[in-house]
Amino acid sequence: MKITKLKTRVTRTKILLLMKKIAQMKAILLTKKILRLLWTIGRRIFTTIDMKKIAQMKTILITKKILRLLWTIGRRTFMTIDRVIRICVKTALYASVFTLVILASWYQHKQKGFPEHAILEIGLAGPIPEGYSHANHISALFLRDEQSLLFGEYLEALWSATQDPRIAGVFVALGSHGPTFSQAQELREVFLALQAEGKPVWVHADSFDTATYYCASSATNIGLSKGGCCAPTGFAVLSPFAKEGLDKLGVEAFSVRREEYKDFGEMFTSTKASAAAEEAYASLLDTWKKQLEGALARDARLTTSSITSFIDNAPYTATRAQALGAVHQLWTRQEYRTAFKGYMKKNTRKSPHYTGIYRYLSVLSEAEKNAPEVAVIYLRGEITDEEDSVSRQSISAEMLSNALREAGKDQNIKAIVLRINSSGGSLTGSHKLSTLITTARHKYGKPIVVSMGTVAASGGYWISAPADYIVATPATLTGSIGVINVFFSTAELMQKLGIAWEVRTSHKNAAYDVGVKPFSEEAKARVSEMVDEGYSLFIEHVACCRKRSITEIEAVAKGRVWTGEQAHAYHLIDKMGGLHTAIREACRLANIDAADVCWRHITETSDPWTLFKIFMKKSVRMPLLSALDTLRTLYFPFQLQAKQEMAIFSPGL
Repeated sequence: MKITKLKTRVTRTKILLLMKKIAQMKAILLTKKILRLLWTIGRRIFTTIDMKKIAQMKTILITKKILRLLWTIGRRTFMTIDRVIRICVKTALYASVFTLVILASWYQHKQKGFPEHAILEIGLAGPIPEGYSHANHISALFLRDEQSLLFGEYLEALWSATQDPRIAGVFVALGSHGPTFSQAQELREVFLALQAEGKPVWVHADSFDTATYYCASSATNIGLSKGGCCAPTGFAVLSPFAKEGLDKLGVEAFSVRREEYKDFGEMFTSTKASAAAEEAYASLLDTWKKQLEGALARDARLTTSSITSFIDNAPYTATRAQALGAVHQLWTRQEYRTAFKGYMKKNTRKSPHYTGIYRYLSVLSEAEKNAPEVAVIYLRGEITDEEDSVSRQSISAEMLSNALREAGKDQNIKAIVLRINSSGGSLTGSHKLSTLITTARHKYGKPIVVSMGTVAASGGYWISAPADYIVATPATLTGSIGVINVFFSTAELMQKLGIAWEVRTSHKNAAYDVGVKPFSEEAKARVSEMVDEGYSLFIEHVACCRKRSITEIEAVAKGRVWTGEQAHAYHLIDKMGGLHTAIREACRLANIDAADVCWRHITETSDPWTLFKIFMKKSVRMPLLSALDTLRTLYFPFQLQAKQEMAIFSPGL
């Protein structure tokens, strides 16, 4: 019994201890929950406070940025306004000065007029481009750089001086390298005309080359700077041949020509000139040689008996040239100017005044407005297929069409002269231009005369043929009645570079001219057929325009280049001479007196409205084409090879 009671008491004690432990554990758990709850509440409170602070800081930063941006915008706005105000003030000031200068110059010109007994001073330095700049009045007031003038302005000033009683003499300063041989012949012609009118021409240069000395030899007096060089050494034709270099690279050149004298492609397909090319070059050089030696024998006052030995032994020092009679004085340009002025004063007993070409051109532009005019249209550069090219280095159909329309509709213009300086270009472009010229002849009923410049060959002759009359200098390069097409294959080069091309086509000959595969015999036959047709069209066109038989034209065609002298002998041109000769012939055909006419120069950029239209057309069309090309690249991941049109290349000279 006692044992049972003892066990019961022990059990109760354990239960009580267990209940205490449970109570303690509950208290601990409750305490933990309370602490966790307090921790959560505290953390959320602190987090909320931190987020508010962060939000406040972000608001402050954004406000600062906005204020800084507003400050920057305001400051730049005020700076821009200030700059605009400054520019406006400066522009107004410059415009006022500009206006005052123009008014003063105009008033002085009206009061005093052009000086009597003037010496026209002209500087001819560096290559002289063909054309007319249409900037005489501004140039007369502000510009002094005569290199900005074009050849048409020099010719107009010099030929006008021959009949102008106010011009007593002409002083010409030549550069070491100046006009081409053809241009030198035109200058020589006007120098002789001035002297025939009793107006001396003095020419000075620091050094002479063949063309400049040829030009100067016709002058009244020739001056050379001390230490200068007199080098009328003759003419040279350089012909590069790149076949071996192309072979090393792995480039194959393929040329089809009509006929054997069309030698442009030989530089890619041969290692030396063909017999036909050698014959043509020898003929050209011989003709130029005779022209040079004949002129020097007539006009140069040389002490040597042989002109050929004089040229063969050139170049000469200044003192040696003077001893041979090639030049008269060894003076600087300024000393020569002073001596010429003294010479004129002594011989005329009047005090002469030098006048520049800019001022003289500005006076010529104020000539009688009602006088009959001859339009001179300048066509120079490559003949292109583009309808709306405005580049000075190319001839386009739209520019010629606008120029012919301007000259044709003007009732004061009685005749048209086309000044052509082009070695050719596109066959289709040449056909378009010749069609425009033929249409203008019949539509406006005014004579059209061609004046050939330094070169009017291949396509340049194609567009010359429809004219009523063709004039060229003896040294002009013309003819080249032929067609050539040159292709290149880079198949071997691609193989050397490790580049493989996969060509996929829809039809058999779609990739005949892609250039990354060797040319097949069938492709060569197709090209030969196109060249044959182009050559036949060229022959028929010239025969029809020049009123000659096909046989006669074929005999002088074959792609051969002729000088103007040779072309005249073969009836490819009508007369030898320069621009002035062409204008006289135009006046004769129009039944007007050449002494009464004024020159109206029309260039490819003389119509502002045409330039604006072309600019707008290109500015809208080019971005559209670019966008379409981008879409094509994105959605059509294969290449399409564009076809190439047959073209007439420049003669290989």
